[in-house]
Amino acid sequence: MSKVFWGSLLLICATVYCRNAVVADETKTVLRVESSVVRLVALDRNNRPIGLGSGFAVDREGHLATNHHVVEGAARVLVAVKNTDGKPRFIDGRVVWSSVEVDLAFVRIAAGTIPELTIAGVSPRKAERVFALGYPADADIFRRGGVRSPQFVESTATNGSIGRIVSGSFVRSGPAVEIIQHSAPINSGNSGGPLFDRCGRVIGVNTGKAISTLDNDQVDVITGIHFASSSRVLLAAAESAQIRLVSESAECSDLKSESGVGSESFLRLSGAQTLGALGAFILAVFVIVSLSRRLRLGGSLGISSAIETKSFPVDTPPNRTSTRETDYLSLQGSDSLGSPVWISLASLTDGVSELYVGRSDQESQLVLADSTVSRRHLKIYKSSGALWVCDCGSKNGTFINRREVKTTPTLLQVGDEIRLGSVVLRVRRASS
Repeated sequence: MSKVFWGSLLLICATVYCRNAVVADETKTVLRVESSVVRLVALDRNNRPIGLGSGFAVDREGHLATNHHVVEGAARVLVAVKNTDGKPRFIDGRVVWSSVEVDLAFVRIAAGTIPELTIAGVSPRKAERVFALGYPADADIFRRGGVRSPQFVESTATNGSIGRIVSGSFVRSGPAVEIIQHSAPINSGNSGGPLFDRCGRVIGVNTGKAISTLDNDQVDVITGIHFASSSRVLLAAAESAQIRLVSESAECSDLKSESGVGSESFLRLSGAQTLGALGAFILAVFVIVSLSRRLRLGGSLGISSAIETKSFPVDTPPNRTSTRETDYLSLQGSDSLGSPVWISLASLTDGVSELYVGRSDQESQLVLADSTVSRRHLKIYKSSGALWVCDCGSKNGTFINRREVKTTPTLLQVGDEIRLGSVVLRVRRASS
């Protein structure tokens, strides 16, 4: 095996390990915040719905934050929360404070019903990763069973980043407030839901998004521009309503998660864990290589598990002038995940007349363990001193130099590019 191959494989494993660790931590944060997010239905005096939106608990006294336009004109508010069995539970709420100027409101339910969220006392940084939770109405298209369905209280999670922070107003007559522009997708029904950081702190209240426009009979579609009232606006509103919120003014990287590790410290810990995992992985690699040399096994690394392969350094210049019988061809490239692939065709110079390439080691001598490759994808065979290729009726097709190869034999030459599904290989020459 080449140093390039093993180096690339180790790098890929390290990247995947770190990425999975970060994603797992973010998922944990989202699930923790979700328990504090509710669905709101504003009702008039005749119990008819006049508004739908989202909200979240901000203290232990039963106060929920949301947008003014969600509960405007409501005689009562129906609060839908998720029970431990996943089914919805409905609680009566009432609006105790509301402001059209900052488009924020507080609804109160029984104390201790929902765990409160911590409010960030500092503005987020540009390009910081953020998350949104809420109940967009468009997501109900597949819901069955009405308001009693568990899907009615299954929130939608999205993520994005901070685009910028501006000073503006959601209403023409309102005062200028701090508004966060972000790219975490929100839609109608998300209004009043939280925008939060990796530490699970609320950094804003989702309020609206940029709307696509029609100009000269052409639609100007706007994407990735969404707005939230800053958490500092929420804190000021709570002060006016005489509601005491739990706030935290430290940077997210300085805080500790439930496991006692801050965001940046978590990444450092993941790196340390990765070194340990890589040490074990390297040891396993050496064991596998030793066994491979003894038993001549290949399999999922893109090397035949049924024939003896010849190896050479990937960076060895091909001998284009030699005509010795010991010269042989190989296929070099990458699979659909970007991992390096090297397949020797040496057996075709050792008396073997044909080889099958595919995903199954039962149906193919040269194995490519890639989901875009068919079990028996193509055949490479030798005839009249030349190599030929024909497709075996594969699902995703075979292409040589971007031209599709059918079952009709096609000449294969040094330098040709072969594409099998999403696997791209190039024919190379080398001397044994």
